[in-house]
Amino acid sequence: MSACSYIRLVFCSLRNLVEALDELQYARKEIASLTRLDGKVEIVDFAFEDEKGNLIGVRQNKENELELIARDGCNQSAIETIDKVKQTYARLKILDEVQRKGYKQVKEEILPDGSIRLVVEKW
Repeated sequence: MSACSYIRLVFCSLRNLVEALDELQYARKEIASLTRLDGKVEIVDFAFEDEKGNLIGVRQNKENELELIARDGCNQSAIETIDKVKQTYARLKILDEVQRKGYKQVKEEILPDGSIRLVVEKW
């Protein structure tokens, strides 16, 4: 028997999260709740669907943080989608922060292991 947990990630910036979803071309769906495969209903602000049909909900919690809730937390492709969103969100958030501090992006390189190397400079 295998066990599975539902994935919850916390994001701080709705703008960066929406930008990440747009960049990844994940279709937003305006829904009020998401029924997980175990039957539990989660209240969400909206959801998005990836190219494989995985439905992932987004909601703001009491601490004003954004949570991602996978409908099927055991599905490997849903986990991969959340990892892509997480990486894209992190890249956009970092670029916003360095720009705010006066730096500009010089180079972006995707490394063989899938990680991203950003080079920024400030004059």
